[in-house]
Amino acid sequence: MPIIGYQISEYSINNISGQYGGGLAGCDGLIINCVIVDNWIWFHDTTYSGFGGSYGGGNLSHCDGEIRNCIIWGEGEGRSDIGPGVEAVITFSNVLDGWEGEGNISVYPYFADPFNGDYHLRSAAGRWDGVAVAWVYDDVTSLCIDAGQPEGYWDPNDTPNNPNDDVWVGGPKGNGCGELWPHGGRVNMGAYGGGREASMSLSSVGMASDLDCDGGVGFYDFGLFGDEWGYGSEGWSVESGGIGASEYSVGRAPPYRSDFDRDGGVGLGDLLRFAEEWLVGLEHY
Repeated sequence: MPIIGYQISEYSINNISGQYGGGLAGCDGLIINCVIVDNWIWFHDTTYSGFGGSYGGGNLSHCDGEIRNCIIWGEGEGRSDIGPGVEAVITFSNVLDGWEGEGNISVYPYFADPFNGDYHLRSAAGRWDGVAVAWVYDDVTSLCIDAGQPEGYWDPNDTPNNPNDDVWVGGPKGNGCGELWPHGGRVNMGAYGGGREASMSLSSVGMASDLDCDGGVGFYDFGLFGDEWGYGSEGWSVESGGIGASEYSVGRAPPYRSDFDRDGGVGLGDLLRFAEEWLVGLEHY
């Protein structure tokens, strides 16, 4: 069973363990799009933020398997490093002090508010603020955006009820290509990568109305747009769904993929944007 889209930290859960690791210890299998940060271990009345001597690591120790698109970092006092016994293949991840592996980086991640458990990535193009229930704009953009595995997420054949959605396509919170445009055509690192709350890219690759990310705007996109029509409008509620709500969309809270103008709802302005991009990329129609 893969571990996907989790925030494993001192600030999101009470993550204190014994001898072998504060974040993850003895783990195996696939760990994808997770934030593992600021964990620590307690052993013999001593707190270890980093390696913990020969015992374990604050964030990770004695793990096998595969770790991908993750952020393994330390924000608080001390350093939440990777401890001993880690033989996992770590790729396309941001690791404090670095780690050998394809696509790995070691840069400050620029979390929104890590000390209050907000691990959205800052972005000048747009970051979802769950408290304000709106997109906000930062003066810096995290290099963890568009830095995840470059293939495997933008699947034009995906559907909202694809049982493999959580593993290969849109992450635990999305469908289709998961991330809202501008998405850069590449998944972000971290817990929100591949989902609707993923921070937005500075790249203009793709089109807002190409909701299935197949390179064109056609009838399937129109169906997805219709599923969210009316969401966020006056009188709308999570329980009622949108005007054209399907079984897959009823009960969906914001943000909405079809809210192209990012005003919090799916309405006329978004329909006009869809009309402007209609059949673009599908010249054979």
